Amino acid sequence: MNAHVNLGALWRAYSAGKTGAEPAPSTPHKSPAEEGVITAEFAVALPAVTVVLALCLGAASTGVAQLKVEESARTAARAAARGDSEAQIRSAVSRIDPAQSVQISVSPDDVVVTEAGRAREVHVRVSRPAPGVIGSATGWVLRADAHARVEAGAENDAENGAGHEGE
Repeated sequence: MNAHVNLGALWRAYSAGKTGAEPAPSTPHKSPAEEGVITAEFAVALPAVTVVLALCLGAASTGVAQLKVEESARTAARAAARGDSEAQIRSAVSRIDPAQSVQISVSPDDVVVTEAGRAREVHVRVSRPAPGVIGSATGWVLRADAHARVEAGAENDAENGAGHEGE
């Protein structure tokens, strides 16, 4: 089988731009009505994406603040059960988050019965406004409560009138 290819004719056709296949246009042809459609879609989508992103960040910030409130309540309850002063308790809470307020109560009515006998219990409530736009727009307040049994040394102090009454 003899295949004879005329390379000269092929080269001349290639040089003239006639390779047998038409080149694809660099951009698709658009009708005049389609001009600027992508720009308009982007202009509408960008604010929507920004709002969704801001809401997600606000929700994450509120979640972190709630975790701090719960940790502060546990810390304050442990400190009050040990017999720490109210100033020490407030200092411990403000180290976690200065925007929080604390209410501490130890009363004779707060008695819990355990296997070891009767024990007094301290109640702590920590609250703070929700952070950012969520808190300012809605007035949402984050709260956490914690309870702890008063320890033996601290219970004697409480019986002598050194109990903690909050704000």
